[in-house]
Amino acid sequence: MQTTIQEVVERGTEISFKVICPNLQVLNRLRRIMMSAVSTSAVNSVEIFENGSELSDEQLSDRIQLVPVRGEPGDVFSLIVEGPAVVTSDSLKGATVSGIIICKLGPERRLNIRATVETGTGAQHAKWSPISAFCYPSELNNVTTFDCTVRTTGVLPATTLIERTLDALHATS
Repeated sequence: MQTTIQEVVERGTEISFKVICPNLQVLNRLRRIMMSAVSTSAVNSVEIFENGSELSDEQLSDRIQLVPVRGEPGDVFSLIVEGPAVVTSDSLKGATVSGIIICKLGPERRLNIRATVETGTGAQHAKWSPISAFCYPSELNNVTTFDCTVRTTGVLPATTLIERTLDALHATS
């Protein structure tokens, strides 16, 4: 039996769908592939020219790299903010999730950074995982159709995420 996905419904960053597959092991493999084998874009390089926040350069870089962004490899995003301010993901061009607090700046403090996008997979680092949760029923008896819900980072459209996941699943079968 070949694994198929049907009845895809996308609501913001949540995707609901039905998976038809032979057993729970195949469904779990689908989950692992979606989390770690689907290629996406994320900030991988951060140059900090001025950091007036209370965070160290390393902490600031880590926070920026974990903000989900849409972009092509080589895209460069600049972030220049004058304090007093709360710097959020809304300030970062390409961010797919708004309201993530990056840092706070006091009066007469500045933040000046340049972030570069690269492609990778969740197996390399969590910042490249296109999903944050994959839910399915835990009590199953001789079922081949599973109702699933996935919370995405918004980096990939639902159809692209599902196509890439099924391609990877069929390539490993």
